[in-house]
Amino acid sequence: MNIFIVGEDLKDPVEISCESGASVAKLAAVVAERLRRSATELLIFVENEDKPLGASAVLDDVLPADQCLHIHRCLHVAVAVTYNQKTIAGDFGPATTIGRLRDWAVHHTEFGFHESDAACLRLQLPDGTFPDERDHVGQFVHHPDCGVVFTLAEHRKPQG
Repeated sequence: MNIFIVGEDLKDPVEISCESGASVAKLAAVVAERLRRSATELLIFVENEDKPLGASAVLDDVLPADQCLHIHRCLHVAVAVTYNQKTIAGDFGPATTIGRLRDWAVHHTEFGFHESDAACLRLQLPDGTFPDERDHVGQFVHHPDCGVVFTLAEHRKPQG
């Protein structure tokens, strides 16, 4: 079976081959060898799940269709989002998508947005880039620094 993974030090999806019936621990060992890390320090997450998969879980049973897995050393990512001099914070699994984080931020009572006001807001990294809403927050942090700060900013795609 072929599995796509993203995560710490893997900005773009990487295809990993594992035999059918392989465990999460087996996948961690394959990825650890590729990244030159210890398999015991790697955690594997399903997209938008906050808890890692258990080492004995069988990949065939836990891998959702059309989703990639996320591998990381951080159990949680401390996320802070700032808008108009107000900041909200929360802890999320590294496989949490930027789209899910954006939805959490724009619906937070601290900011008090109406749906129409929030429609053009996106999460922006400190370097000014706007990550894709399908990216995982863990792609922007590296252990042991398991935190990231975003700004909610207006983002309009260029026309033409």
